[in-house]
Amino acid sequence: MRAPDGKVIKEFQNSDLSGGPHELRAVERQSLLRVLAEALPSDTIMFNSRVKNIRKPRDMQSLTEVELENNTVIRTKVLVGCDGARSVVASWMGRTEPKPVGQTAIRGLSDFKSNHNFEPRVEQIIGQGVRAGLVPVTKNKVYWFVVFNTTPSVPSRISDPNKIKEEALSYIQGWPSDIQECIRNTPLESFSRSNLRDRWSIPLVTPQQAANGITLAGDAAHPMTPNLAQGGCTSLEDSIILTRKLCEALRTEKKEEDPSVLAKRISSALIEYESERWARTFRLTVKSFVFGSLLALDSSLICFFRDNVALPIAFRASVVFGSSKFDCGALPPPLD
Repeated sequence: MRAPDGKVIKEFQNSDLSGGPHELRAVERQSLLRVLAEALPSDTIMFNSRVKNIRKPRDMQSLTEVELENNTVIRTKVLVGCDGARSVVASWMGRTEPKPVGQTAIRGLSDFKSNHNFEPRVEQIIGQGVRAGLVPVTKNKVYWFVVFNTTPSVPSRISDPNKIKEEALSYIQGWPSDIQECIRNTPLESFSRSNLRDRWSIPLVTPQQAANGITLAGDAAHPMTPNLAQGGCTSLEDSIILTRKLCEALRTEKKEEDPSVLAKRISSALIEYESERWARTFRLTVKSFVFGSLLALDSSLICFFRDNVALPIAFRASVVFGSSKFDCGALPPPLD
């Protein structure tokens, strides 16, 4: 972690976290999606098919009907809404939209064509109300971000990638050349800009996720800010734990079984999944918000205290990477 003038505020190694060895790896999202898709049967994924409507029969035991924009209707025993932070399924279940946290992020994936000279480490540069970071992904690609406070003078939306690029560079004028180099070597189609949002799932206040064969996963269930880099990771954890719970419920299914019995087992499995995931994802959502708020401070006096006293003490391996030190268990054997 560095200051805009290049001064090192704090640094640590993976080996500083107990219980190792540990590895920190950045994975390009397209690569991850491709690998996951290739592991599925060829006719599993239906593209260009956003959810239009959800219908649940009154008896709550019949199959849920999902109507798509291409007029296809899917009837399913279990509906898992994992359609992003502004999930149609989450909205149907009564969940509120994620709220802005007062920060805007510009992100991109630079492409140096040939090998870059960045060391295999995560770097963050912390300014007043502005921070930036970079993470090498491959030998020629580096992920980077610039996050700044959303003020009345900040446009709510910019779609032109050239203007997004100019905006990112304007916030880091005079900063270390490596982050500027990353931005300048980023293809225009790789720029993205969005307001950071999250939603806190509070017991007895937030509507229940798991109900009558319908549940949520990923950003649809627990949208969080990216300050701990745990959004995608927790989504993968969701998928493994949810699969395990459902396999336990479905493994004993018999053809002649009363549908109401199976529906109750599925409902119980989803409730168990929800309870198990809430304890972890709620903590991460709050921690990520607090961590991001600390790094977004813009008072020169408070930032001096933060950079010279608070961060050198608080910015430790156990605090930052302890969040990712989690064993979600293994996938269950396939169903017969």
